Amino acid sequence: MIIKYEENPLDMMIRQGKWQKDLSYFHHHDKIEIIFCKGAPFGALIDGVRYEVKKGDIVVIGEQKIHNFYIYEDDTPYLLCQFPLSILLNNGIIPKPIKPVITKDALSSILNLSSHIESIISVLSVYGNVATGSKSPLAENLYSALYFLLMKHFEEEETSFVPGCEKADFYKILKYANDNFTGDLTISSMAAALFMDRGRLSKIFYKYSGMKLNAYINDLRMAMALSLIKEGMSISRAALDSGFQSVRTFNNVYKSIKQKPSEA
Repeated sequence: MIIKYEENPLDMMIRQGKWQKDLSYFHHHDKIEIIFCKGAPFGALIDGVRYEVKKGDIVVIGEQKIHNFYIYEDDTPYLLCQFPLSILLNNGIIPKPIKPVITKDALSSILNLSSHIESIISVLSVYGNVATGSKSPLAENLYSALYFLLMKHFEEEETSFVPGCEKADFYKILKYANDNFTGDLTISSMAAALFMDRGRLSKIFYKYSGMKLNAYINDLRMAMALSLIKEGMSISRAALDSGFQSVRTFNNVYKSIKQKPSEA
């Protein structure tokens, strides 16, 4: 099921936590995101390219990159940093793309790099969370130093080409689904509304999100239905208000989501 996080009030953030294996989700945002794999491996889909991430690896995701994580084991530990591109520019750094996945072996091959990164993270863990609109020269300098170190050694020489019109079409599909899932929404009706070929529409959505469009629509409906039920609405009313054609369909989708096997 897709997990939708509320807008975080922090402009710069460092967070440690554990992912559960049934919480695969895709999203995009205006910040740079750096993720440290602290334990079990997981998968990452970034702008339509799939990567396998192992313990000790670092994932670097640029702004407005569509990404999805596939969690294989419960309680998979991670450490995540987010910060705006603007702080790099403010610190005189001309940002260049970094390899999406930097392996533990690649990090270890550069003298003292891992220890330098660990030192930065140690200080950020105390001072790295900064509210939007607030100023923290220390945090800005530390995030900039982290990015600069990775960019210096792991600049991406050949950035994978993502056709602009294709990615723009993905955003159109995503917005249309988000705005209309409570109605009688199907892939065919979406294709007609967006003046797109049905097959191309499905292919583009799967490429960037890592999931089928019908599954995404059902997840949106299920999330809304469960929220309404939690608020006290009857199951039948919640199912219909969320876009399901019947309670039976709601029950079938609920069972399929609960029984969905984990990716391997």
